[in-house]
Amino acid sequence: MIYVAAPLAARCSKNKRANLVCFHVAEKQELYGFADERERELFVRLVSVSGVRPKKAIKLFDTFSAKEIAAVVIASDVEMLAGRGGIGKKTASKIILELKDKIQAPKGVVVAHNKEASDVKAALSHLGYTRNDIAYAMDALSSKDGDARSQVKKALKILATRNNS
Repeated sequence: MIYVAAPLAARCSKNKRANLVCFHVAEKQELYGFADERERELFVRLVSVSGVRPKKAIKLFDTFSAKEIAAVVIASDVEMLAGRGGIGKKTASKIILELKDKIQAPKGVVVAHNKEASDVKAALSHLGYTRNDIAYAMDALSSKDGDARSQVKKALKILATRNNS
């Protein structure tokens, strides 16, 4: 079995060939697959942090792209990492502390740095929405839509409309 993040699995067609960059965890005889070398390298750095197991690290890729993870780490946004893939605040802080100086700032990625946007993304992620759905909803929202609670309600309406069409 090869473990991959949900967005990558969604892009792969059943019974079709797919090229993956893999990482082998020898002690568990597990393979983890990635779309490119950048994702694999970030995964390796994540699992080098105490408390981050491979399955937790791959779950981060369910919510964030490699560029987004890098941007969140560089921005030291503990709140954005916490709660994703079983990562708590303490582990999120460790990831940021250990990796902040080891990864390069990605180009062209804007990560929400305000509390409301972070809370809205977290709520949608906990409700099981994909990274693409969350991005779609966040693009449709504005800071004028009120507090995080109001924004989550509006985002759910936006996503319900999208999924029904």
